[in-house]
Amino acid sequence: MKHISFKDHLDTITGSKSLRSIAAEIDVNSATLTRQLQDGLKFDTVVAICRTYKSPIIQALGIAGLLTGDEVEAVANATDLSQVDDAALVAELTRRMSRPGTPAIYDEPLDNVVKLEKPQD
Repeated sequence: MKHISFKDHLDTITGSKSLRSIAAEIDVNSATLTRQLQDGLKFDTVVAICRTYKSPIIQALGIAGLLTGDEVEAVANATDLSQVDDAALVAELTRRMSRPGTPAIYDEPLDNVVKLEKPQD
């Protein structure tokens, strides 16, 4: 991720609105927002800004230094397991359950490990 300041990011997502205007829109004192921009933004402030301006939260948390680049990348690369085909899912589960140190409970039938819900038609 290219490093930019949070102030530059803020200008981009707000259309260069004033800090006073942004603070009012996220219901924070303008002095508090100014201080956080200098000393380090709080999680809640970043989230409020992103929600107000409909901007991606994870990216902004990374820019604010609240997440590492690796953490932002991990979220960006996360896969929705419902979209993974069955063969790939079974292969990954087999790989994980074959590792040394895997709890013996996984040698039992699946319904002994988790409560199975019957699919609804």
